[in-house]
Amino acid sequence: MTRTNSSGVKMIAAAVGGGALVAMGVFTAVVGGGPTSDGPSSAMGPMTGGATVTEVVATTSTPPASLPIEKAVPSVKAKAYQ
Repeated sequence: MTRTNSSGVKMIAAAVGGGALVAMGVFTAVVGGGPTSDGPSSAMGPMTGGATVTEVVATTSTPPASLPIEKAVPSVKAKAYQ
């Protein structure tokens, strides 16, 4: 049984993969930067509920007596599998 020297290939593949990860990180750091918008940020002040917010609590929760729409029934049925 002969043994091939695949550990050298694995080391080269690991080095190439690690180099690719480092290159992607550097590219992201250079290009990614921060937000470039000159507009106002979304955190301008404290959140408020507003003047028109109202809360309504239901007094009872009785289910309806019957459904307003009838149950769907197919007009054509397939034969049962035998």
